[in-house]
Amino acid sequence: MGSVLRYTASRCALSQVWVPPWLVYLLIVAIAYPPNTPALGSLSLGAIVLLPISAWLCLATLNSESEQQSASMAALAGGVVTYRMLVLVSALCAALALVPFSILYALLHNAGPLPVGDVVAAVLPHGVSAAVGTTIGALVARPLIARVGFALVWSCLLVVALIAIPHLPPVRLMVELLESAHLHAGDVIVSGATTAATLVGAAIVWWASATFSRRRT
Repeated sequence: MGSVLRYTASRCALSQVWVPPWLVYLLIVAIAYPPNTPALGSLSLGAIVLLPISAWLCLATLNSESEQQSASMAALAGGVVTYRMLVLVSALCAALALVPFSILYALLHNAGPLPVGDVVAAVLPHGVSAAVGTTIGALVARPLIARVGFALVWSCLLVVALIAIPHLPPVRLMVELLESAHLHAGDVIVSGATTAATLVGAAIVWWASATFSRRRT
């Protein structure tokens, strides 16, 4: 497992596959986070932006590897399904690496003190967005969708729907809870349950997409 994660990180770092989405996210955060405003409002924006960025990272990670490289690494990792799942974990880690910057930048621009509980509550929407975005990338990447144009169209439609439809779980619901003035006990329970359900659902979809990818190769 560790060798696949290191290989994927090295491959994507040396070929600069992860650099463009990372830079776009950092630029959006640096430009769009308003100064002297409550940090929770800025963090909700960071969580929303992380959704398309994580889908971009996953799609770039999966599509940047040749079929020969993928087949060779799959043989070493114990199969196509196992290898693809580990690559998805690598893409998720690449998205989660942006979360500390989002929170730190919001804290620097915060107009007042931010309780530790609010910081923890802000991490969950970011994690949900990263998991959902990675799942979208897994569904539209090769060999499930061979043409990049179709992959971009489907990923954009899914991202817009998840962001634009009010109260839609998991991303929009989590962001709405984060934007509330104070998180009540019920909100915390809903947030935690939504996060847990999202991670379980993402793992199931990853496994299903990896299994179908094995049949398509």
